[in-house]
Amino acid sequence: MTRWQAFIAFFCIVQTAIGQNRCCLGIEITEAVRSGNARIRAGYSISRQWSAEAVSSFHIYTPGKNTEDRYPTAEISFRHWVRECYEGNYISFGICSEFREKTDMNLRIGYSLPVWKGFGMDVGFGFKVLDVIRRKTIESGEITMEIHYIF
Repeated sequence: MTRWQAFIAFFCIVQTAIGQNRCCLGIEITEAVRSGNARIRAGYSISRQWSAEAVSSFHIYTPGKNTEDRYPTAEISFRHWVRECYEGNYISFGICSEFREKTDMNLRIGYSLPVWKGFGMDVGFGFKVLDVIRRKTIESGEITMEIHYIF
């Protein structure tokens, strides 16, 4: 288990033990299809409209020959929610780092909608800021779809 994965597991355990504010645990569907990586997110509401998020992505299988290799990544970010944490529109910014790659800033916008009894779906679009500046195009952005549970 890498240090980042251990950090994510520790973060989830600590936040569920506190139990004061709302927490979120999710898995992204599109990352597994796109690159064969499992992407797991853990979040904790630090105020009514702000949440802290930690994301870890690691390799589980190779989807095909024509896909680019993706390395394990780690991300720490903050989300500002328009209404309340884990409800409706949000904008997220943070820092992400790929294994053996440069650290970059991350910007994401999206919408979270409830599905059923604590389960929800998160649809968004995110991109790496420095990568966009280097390439001078936003084509490196990714559409994300995530299933999460709020407790």
